[in-house]
Amino acid sequence: MIHEYVYMSIFLVVFGAILVLIDPEYKFYTAMAFIIGALTSLGSGFIGMYVATRANVRVTYLAATVQNDPARPEVKLNLYQAFNAAFKGGCSMGFCLVSLALFVLTILIIVYNGKNLFNIYFIIFIIYFVTNIYT
Repeated sequence: MIHEYVYMSIFLVVFGAILVLIDPEYKFYTAMAFIIGALTSLGSGFIGMYVATRANVRVTYLAATVQNDPARPEVKLNLYQAFNAAFKGGCSMGFCLVSLALFVLTILIIVYNGKNLFNIYFIIFIIYFVTNIYT
């Protein structure tokens, strides 16, 4: 995962510099929205991998303890528990990542609100969510 973060940081610096050079009017705001969105994406990736790994361990344990005797009712219970653990792990990861993205986007809009910027909200929205597509 360290190698992924190294490559992402190189891309972040290069593309952030390109954004500063291309956008003449809102270059600081656009570049900051891009950088904050990319950092949020990196953090979301770390949180997602952490939650997914923990959920996969629980699912594997619950599914591995199933016996092959269909006459026993606990077989269905263990498979049901394994499915629920997988479903809850995926839901908690998804809700965490979406809420983090919306929280940071809200903070960006609140910070940029006092700057009298009209078209920057659309730019922030596009840049921020394009950087979070990877996650």
